[in-house]
Amino acid sequence: MPATTAAARRRGGPALLLRTLNQNQLDSEDFLDLTGQISRSVRFPVAPEEPGLDIRYFRSGGRHIPFPSDSQGFFYWHLDPDTLPAPGQVRFRTTTSSDPATFPCGRDLQLPNGPTWNIPLFRIARGSKYSRLRAHLLAETLVTAEMLDIVLNSSASSQDKSRIPKSDISAPAATGLRKCSLLTLRTLNQTRIDAEDIADIAGRASVSVHFPLVPAECRLRMHYSRSGGGRYIPFPPDSHGFLYWHLDPDAPPVSGQVRFRNSAPSDPATFPSGRDLQLPDGRIWNISLFDIARVSKYSGLRAHLLSENVVTKDMLDTALNISVRLAGRRIHPGTGSLLIWKFGQRFLVDLPSSRASLWVIGSSAGEWLLLPPLSLILVRESESDEMCYVLSDTSDLRISRQTGKRDVLKGVDYTPLTGVSPQMFFSWDA
Repeated sequence: MPATTAAARRRGGPALLLRTLNQNQLDSEDFLDLTGQISRSVRFPVAPEEPGLDIRYFRSGGRHIPFPSDSQGFFYWHLDPDTLPAPGQVRFRTTTSSDPATFPCGRDLQLPNGPTWNIPLFRIARGSKYSRLRAHLLAETLVTAEMLDIVLNSSASSQDKSRIPKSDISAPAATGLRKCSLLTLRTLNQTRIDAEDIADIAGRASVSVHFPLVPAECRLRMHYSRSGGGRYIPFPPDSHGFLYWHLDPDAPPVSGQVRFRNSAPSDPATFPSGRDLQLPDGRIWNISLFDIARVSKYSGLRAHLLSENVVTKDMLDTALNISVRLAGRRIHPGTGSLLIWKFGQRFLVDLPSSRASLWVIGSSAGEWLLLPPLSLILVRESESDEMCYVLSDTSDLRISRQTGKRDVLKGVDYTPLTGVSPQMFFSWDA
C-alpha cells in the first residue's frame, strides 16, 4: 500500500454521517470498516454541517493505537440497567457482514487490555467535545435531559459541575429513567409453565428478556406500546403473569404468536382462566411469528422457539415467504396485521374507516386483501345478535383471481353504523 494511501486510511477519510445509534433501526448503510484507522470523524443529522466528532480506539505510551483488524460493524447505543445512575454507552458491535441481522450474534469491540471499547454516558454528559453526540442521543430519545442531569449530579463532588447547555435539549424531557428489568425466559410452552415462570412487568416501559440457551448479546428488549408521540407506554398495572406461545386450535401454524397471559395469583393453575394482555385499542398484545422470522431483534427469541420445538424451520421459512409486491415494494404480514384463515371468522374493525386490509393465510401460503370502504352494517335477527360486514353501492369490488368473478359480501336490510368497533364476520359469494 502506498504511503499516502496508508496515511489517509489511518486518518479515516471524510467525516461520516452517523444516521442512528438505535440498534433496532440499523440498516446495511450503517455498516462501517474502521480497520487500521487511528481516528474516525463522525457527523450527526442534528447538525450535519458542524465539525465532526473524532472517535479513536486506544492510547498507549502517549500514542494512539489504530483500530484492530476485525473492526467491521456498527456503532450503537448500549443500555445496561446494572450500571445506574449512568446506564448507557456508545459501543461498536463487530459483525461478519453488513447485514443488520448479524448484529445480535456479533461481538462488542474489545480494548487491548480486555475491557469493552465504549464512550460512557458520564463522559458524554460532561465533555464539551461530545455536545453533538449528546444532542443526537436526545433527538433519538435514547437518553433524556433528566438522565444527563442525574449523571452530572451523581458525580458533582469530583467532576465538572457545569450543567447541560440548553441548546442540547431538542425535545421535551421524559419523566426520568425508564424502568427496566431482566427476565430469564425458561419456557414458552404453556404445558410446561411453572411458578418460577411468573413475570411481573407492571409499570415497566422496557423489559430485557434473556434466553438461557442463547448468547447474552441476543437478549430481546420488549415493549408494550407507543403513544402517538412515539414514546413507549409502560405495561399496565395488572401485568403479572406468563409469556407463552399461542396458536388457535384450528389455525395454521404460521399464525402463532407470543402472548402475555395475565394471571392472579401467580399460580400456573390459574393460567386457563387468565386473560391475555390487551393493547390500549383493545387488540391483543403479541409478537407475531412473521416478525420473529424476519426481524433481526428477534434472533434470540427465534432460536429459543426452535430449541423448544415450538416452531420449526419450515414454519419460519413459510413466514418469510408470505408477502406481496405493491407499488414497487414488498409487503409482509407483521405483529399488527389482521389474519384470517376460515369463513365466518370474527375480527375487529375500526368504524368509520376508509379501508380495511387483511391477510388470508393457509398452511403454506397467504394473500393480502384490501376490503372496500366500511360504510354499512347488516344487523340480522337470530338466536344471537350478529353484525355482518357489507359493501356500499359505490364500492370498487375486487375481482377474485380464483373465480374471475367479483367478490361480493352478502347482506340485506342495510343500517348505517359509525363510531364503534364491533366484532364482525364475513362471507364471500363468488
